This record gives sequence, structure tokens and C-alpha cells, in this order.
Amino acid sequence: MKTIAKILLIIALASPALAESNFSGSRLQDAADSYIRRTMQKSDNSLTVNEDIEIIMSKKIGDFKFDQDDVTAKFTANPKSLRGNSYIGLEFYQNDILLKRTEYPVRIKIYADCPTAVENIARGDVIAAEDVILERKEITIYKNNEIPSPDEIIGMRAAQNLSRGAIVLRSNLQNESAVNRGDIVNIVSASGAVKVSMKGVALQSAGEGEKIRVKKLNDTAGGKKVLEGFVYGGEVMISN
Repeated sequence: MKTIAKILLIIALASPALAESNFSGSRLQDAADSYIRRTMQKSDNSLTVNEDIEIIMSKKIGDFKFDQDDVTAKFTANPKSLRGNSYIGLEFYQNDILLKRTEYPVRIKIYADCPTAVENIARGDVIAAEDVILERKEITIYKNNEIPSPDEIIGMRAAQNLSRGAIVLRSNLQNESAVNRGDIVNIVSASGAVKVSMKGVALQSAGEGEKIRVKKLNDTAGGKKVLEGFVYGGEVMISN
């Protein structure tokens, strides 16, 4: 009788109905979080996975159960898309055969210590060391090369007004010798060895070496005449 019972137990354990794979939703949730952080750090090794990344799953991952055994779970995502509103894929395989795929929306926020305006900075002001401070800010919408280091900011001119607490971006900066629209500039007109200097008004903003349009200041004879030149050392050079 004991032998018959033992044989029946072996048959029951070998039954396909008992060959299954179970996946806990809470463990999948932890695995998804870890996958996103590792993938993002691999794409940008300047990120610290636990300090710089905040992950918000807007849809909870539930439990999964499969009748088959030896089922494996795999997360997928485009590393370049793991920023802001995104999604990750969850796939289940058995022997390289896809059994199920589902997607989960995710909100990913990125934080970093950024150069920040201590007080309001007016357009045209030369930025000094005391004008900026490093503060923790969300930088999800910015690309890595948009945010300069404090050393790159000092001595640069603000290309636009910056409010107190604003992140200072590369696009907010110009070389000190750059010219902003509306600035009174020195126009130097050169013809051979002869140079004539006059005052003018910049009609646009331009950086060092860039082309700029200017107008002579108080030019009653032809006040509407627009001149074109290039910015060098804060002056506008015009060749005749």
C-alpha cells in the first residue's frame, strides 16, 4: 500500500498541471526600479543611481503566473528615452519563445547640483563667483551639455535676465567681449591703413567673431542706414 501511494505521489509531482512559474509583483517592481537605474547609469556614468534618479511607476506591476515552467522575465527600454515621461517593457520567455509582453508608464526625474543665481542677474552683467551657488535642482528637461560648471561661468556675461534661483545654462552666457542688442558699441571702420571710429547701437546680439548689424548713433545724414561688421574685443569692425 505504501509503495502504491509513493508511485501515485511521483506521478502527481510530474504532472504538467503542476509545472508552473510564478512572479511576485513586488519583486518585479523592485527589479524594474533596479533595471531603470542601471540602464540610465550605463548611458550616463555621471549619474549616481540612488541619489540622482527618482522613479515613479504610475501603474503597479501585479503578480504573474504561467502554466509552463522555466519561464524567465526580462525588462526592456530604449536608454535614450529613460527621461521624463517614458515606459518600460516587461517580457516573459520560455526557451527564447516570447509568452507575454506588457508595458508600464514611468515618470523619471533627474537631479544634480547646478550653478544657480544667488540674486537677480541683469542681461549684460559680468558674472562673478559670488553671483552663483551650487544647488540641488531637477534637470530632467536639460541635456548634459546644457549645464556648465561654475568655473565656466565666472567672467562670462549674462545674455539675458536671470531670476534669483534660476539654473544658469550655457545658452544664458556670452563672452565678456560679446555684444547684446541695444548696446552702445564702438564701430571701427577700416579702409587700408585708415581707421575711423564712431559710436553706434547694436541691432542684434552677437558673440566674439560673429557677424552683427549696427546703426550709427545720432547719424542725422543717414540715421536709418544699417551697417554690418564683426565683433572683436567688444567692438564692431567694419571693412570697406
